[in-house]
Amino acid sequence: MANIAAAALCVTGLFQRAQKPCGYGDQVPSSSFTGLQVLHEPQNPTACLVDIIYIPDIVADRSEAWNLTVPEFSWLRALLPTEVPAARILAFGYNPTVGSMSEIISMGSVRRYALSLLEAVAQLREQDANRSKNVDNRPILYVAHGLGGIALVITSTEERLRRLPTLTYGIILLGVPHFRAGYAQWAVMISTLLGLPTKGIKRQDWSPFSQDFDDLAEMQTKFCNMIERRGGENDAWIKRVICFYEELAIPIHKLILSPEWSVIPGVPSGAIAKDHFSMAKFKTADEFGFQRIARELSWWLTKLGTPLIP
Repeated sequence: MANIAAAALCVTGLFQRAQKPCGYGDQVPSSSFTGLQVLHEPQNPTACLVDIIYIPDIVADRSEAWNLTVPEFSWLRALLPTEVPAARILAFGYNPTVGSMSEIISMGSVRRYALSLLEAVAQLREQDANRSKNVDNRPILYVAHGLGGIALVITSTEERLRRLPTLTYGIILLGVPHFRAGYAQWAVMISTLLGLPTKGIKRQDWSPFSQDFDDLAEMQTKFCNMIERRGGENDAWIKRVICFYEELAIPIHKLILSPEWSVIPGVPSGAIAKDHFSMAKFKTADEFGFQRIARELSWWLTKLGTPLIP
């Protein structure tokens, strides 16, 4: 823990927050950020039972990158706290390199995002431990969208994560591409939206990315094996996983991440009737997608400390 925290302290800007400790309600974050940003904390410190961390995808509009005033993040402060009042809610921002498809696909880049997330969580818990006792064991629930889910998968297979005195209790994956075909489809979609050269799934020469695809497949296979063993003695830290896939294509380009590449065999899944980017944006609590996500998080909170229910 000490080594991870020390490394985290060397990373500039990995964890930004107001100077209020847990228990002082909503915070007013800066408009843009990288690292972990606290969005909401319970009014009562003793009622802070879980951390929910949101990890976004690459956004189509770079002017909105990690802007907490846009719908990508505002629902986390405006809507979610009512559904999970016992949760501290955070968002993680990272700086993706998006100058070309090779930069988008690069697993080296995604590993850097994953390491930043790991270090930021370690620093968060180190600061928590200095302020209060027994918070190192507070469970974490992750909600990850697109590339954010790939980074989370890599983080979850890192041995260093197991040295953190914490518990990853649940993971919600929103439009996360799985394995080679899904990652390629996602990369074409992102490249098209960013105006980068691409020949589409069938005509694109994927041979330069074979090592990246192999690395991704290895990491996701490890992750799937961990899910299959979840609840066991060796993997008790990961309890529940659910995948959500988009049902609609992005209007302008008619692009969609196919449902078969957004789910993991044997893992619960569900549809959100939006396109890839809007599936992680909610304006009201009445939206079906928000209700699905909030319902899962609320149910998981009621099950904290209980045996895994198949």
